[in-house]
Amino acid sequence: MGVYDELDDAILRRLDDSIRPVDIGSIWREVLDISPVKNITILDRRMQALKKKGLVYNVKGKGWARLSK
Repeated sequence: MGVYDELDDAILRRLDDSIRPVDIGSIWREVLDISPVKNITILDRRMQALKKKGLVYNVKGKGWARLSK
């Protein structure tokens, strides 16, 4: 398991709960409790990594959404 696996799982769970795109701020507030990541820049990098893996996408001006499984 990688260093950020728990954070990635929490992000994906949050996106699974929503049918609409979710802004980065609300994702950050929810994962702060379970993750040692206190910097939103690291969260943004994880979002980019998940995008590169093909798991999420960004809706311009709306936030992040999960790609269909």
